[in-house]
Amino acid sequence: AVYGDHDAGIYDDELLDRFAPTGTTLDSDIQRRSVPLLVDLPGTEYDGTRVSSPTGQIDVAPTLAHLLGITPPGAMLGVDRLGSSSAPVVFRDGSFVDPDTYYSNDVGCRALGTDDELPAAQCQERADQAVTQLRVSDLMLDHDLMAEYP
Repeated sequence: AVYGDHDAGIYDDELLDRFAPTGTTLDSDIQRRSVPLLVDLPGTEYDGTRVSSPTGQIDVAPTLAHLLGITPPGAMLGVDRLGSSSAPVVFRDGSFVDPDTYYSNDVGCRALGTDDELPAAQCQERADQAVTQLRVSDLMLDHDLMAEYP
């Protein structure tokens, strides 16, 4: 498995569109945050599978555990993205993307696919959950709480 640990660092819209045409400001924002996860499992049911739904670094371990037939510990954050999860992917700045919606302080609450602006209230609950997820992740790392689990 190979995973990129950060975005491409291309913040100039014109330059980004030259190499990865996107079409909208929303698409550009999402494209900037995209990093690849490559897993090669020939001879398995997942051979050649492409996961195109939003996925975050926090989801890599549970997804790999699934592929390896390992049950992840209950304290593990993230979700197995090979399942039918619609859990949002949370970014460090509190923005998130799920299969239908993108939210950030810069662009607000938007519908994926159409770039339509949605009422802020439609994203508020998930935005609050995103902040909570970041706090839990920070506490687990800052206090080495995963050491408590075998």
